Order: sequence, then structure tokens, then C-alpha cells
Amino acid sequence: VGLLLLNCALELDPDVFAPHYMELLLLFDRTLNSLGQPGTLYYSLRSLSTMVAGLGSDEMNLMSSMVPKMVSAVRELIKVNECQASEAMEVFDELMETEVSIIVGHLSDVVGFCLEVASNSALGDNVRVKALSCISFLVKLKSKAILKHKLLPTILHTLFPIMSAEPPPGQMDAEDELSEEDIEDQAEVHTPKHFAAQVLWGGLCV
Repeated sequence: VGLLLLNCALELDPDVFAPHYMELLLLFDRTLNSLGQPGTLYYSLRSLSTMVAGLGSDEMNLMSSMVPKMVSAVRELIKVNECQASEAMEVFDELMETEVSIIVGHLSDVVGFCLEVASNSALGDNVRVKALSCISFLVKLKSKAILKHKLLPTILHTLFPIMSAEPPPGQMDAEDELSEEDIEDQAEVHTPKHFAAQVLWGGLCV
């Protein structure tokens, strides 16, 4: 309950808490160890998302050291609540938009985790697309780092099977179910298969 209230307060006005960001980061560094408590993980990650834009250099250094714990926390959340896991992954979006160097410092781990989620057909489309979205963002922002870390072959090796995946038995491909008018109105079909194609052509092939 305490973390829920703290998250609500941070979302309302994060600047009020700015003088206490270091103490809050130390708190969340501890709470992210609570892998058996999904609520604790979820509200910790959501709170971190609201704080990213206002962090100073010292706080960014601490945040960087927390990235492996964030990855582990989201992995645990996926097991119990994919919707909350998708929302919690927004912390990676915030970091990429504000201080992408933090993610680059853990590039192999973050990319590997996102590919792990995206390729898992047992998971729902939303969380898989969210993972692909993170990959797409990183490819566009840090393509040279992707190449430097030799992650491109791994990304391609994961994307191609997703793009060529057959729909479940008895179902049509999402794109095949759309009429020509629907396709014109809906330029992007948000399934892992079609988002993977967008990652490939929109990022890797630019």
C-alpha cells in the first residue's frame, strides 16, 4: 500500500520529490529484490519511470546499476501479470528517451531480454509487441552500438521466425482478416509478426 501511494504521489507531481530522489532510488534498489512480490515490483518500476526525467548525474549512475534488477523484475511480472509487465517496461522507454547511455551500458542484457519475450509465442501479443517496440527504439537510437556489440545477427535470428510464424490452427493471419478499406485505415497491425517486420524495415534496413 505504501508503494502504491508513493507511486500515485510521484505521478501527480514528481518535481516535489526531486530533492529526495537519491533516497527513493536507494529504496527502489531494495524493493526490486522482492521478486516474490509482484505488486512491490510493479509500483517500484512505475515510480522509477516517473523519476527518470528529473535525475541528476549521480542519480543516473545509481539508476544504471539498477538496470539488471529492472530486467529481473519485469521477467517476474510477466509470469503473473503480462499487462502490468507491459506497463512496467515503460521504464526502459523513459531511459531511452532521456538517457539512452544507461541502457547502452547494459545493451546485451536488455536486448537479450526483449528478444526472449518477443520470441515466446506462449505470451500475449501486447507484451511481445512491447518488447519489440523496445528493440525498435534501440535500433533507431543506437544502431552503431548494436553493431559494436555484435547483436545484429541475434536480432535477425529472432525476428525472422516471428515474421514467418503461422497463425494458430483454425485462425487467419490478422492482416488477412482485414478488408482493403481496413488495411488503408489501419496502417499498422499490432501483432508480433507484423511489428517484427516494422522493426526490420523501419530500423535495421534504414
